[in-house]
Amino acid sequence: MRCTGSPDTRAHRCLVAYELRRDEPLVELRFFRSVSFTGAAVNALASFSTLGGFLFLTTLYLKTPATSARCTPDSGCCPWPS
Repeated sequence: MRCTGSPDTRAHRCLVAYELRRDEPLVELRFFRSVSFTGAAVNALASFSTLGGFLFLTTLYLKTPATSARCTPDSGCCPWPS
């Protein structure tokens, strides 16, 4: 199997070709024949990616200074007294 294409596709193809030839592969590729296992793996990847993106964007949001439109002493969201 030739490892051609874009760098990520090339790396994926080379890893699969290498792992198929090994006696004790790092990842047992036969597991991905099961639809339920593949679905669970894709679901876990999507869930953890979403959680990571949410945590990243939340930290950016919380680092921005409070503006008068978003947080005023009268709105009750300011943690400090005015």
